[in-house]
Amino acid sequence: KAYRDMGDNKQALKYCLLGFEQSDQIQFNAYDLANYYNVIGEVYENLGQMNKAIETFHLGLSLSTTIKHAENVRDAFQALSRVYEKRKMFDSAFYYERHFNLMKDSITSVRIRREIEQINAEYNVEKKDQEIQQQQELHKAETTRQNILAISIIAFFLLVIVISALLYNRYRLKQKTLFQQELNRKQNEL
Repeated sequence: KAYRDMGDNKQALKYCLLGFEQSDQIQFNAYDLANYYNVIGEVYENLGQMNKAIETFHLGLSLSTTIKHAENVRDAFQALSRVYEKRKMFDSAFYYERHFNLMKDSITSVRIRREIEQINAEYNVEKKDQEIQQQQELHKAETTRQNILAISIIAFFLLVIVISALLYNRYRLKQKTLFQQELNRKQNEL
């Protein structure tokens, strides 16, 4: 791919074919192999070997379709459209261009749908977090209210006890004063 990108298509083809020869030793996974076919097809196209380019792009398209690799399918459709256009086979070029556009739109739709799902998921998580925070605040407010109520009840009973103690003490003092007055009166009578 590096040689292809530098424009040295002969070296690119040499190393691509060498890579295929060594594929017995290096096991390509299907995704890499499908992409590899598309790269070799471009090299053939750049070298003007259109028949080999078409054949290689079709191999990449077939494998990409089998493994359902949408981006490679899209790229193969676009490449086949381009090669057929160069060969002045406009009906085939149009056919593959139409499939390329459909696949590109499908990929875009899937990407947009995933982004929307991610945004919705983030929104739902944010919404749940807000609900949890609101529940925690309500729980905290309810706990505070219950604590205030409990303290108020305890304070009320303490106040009742203090007032009762004061009233009892006053009663005893009054009784003691009455008793003392009675005792003084009896002593005065004697």
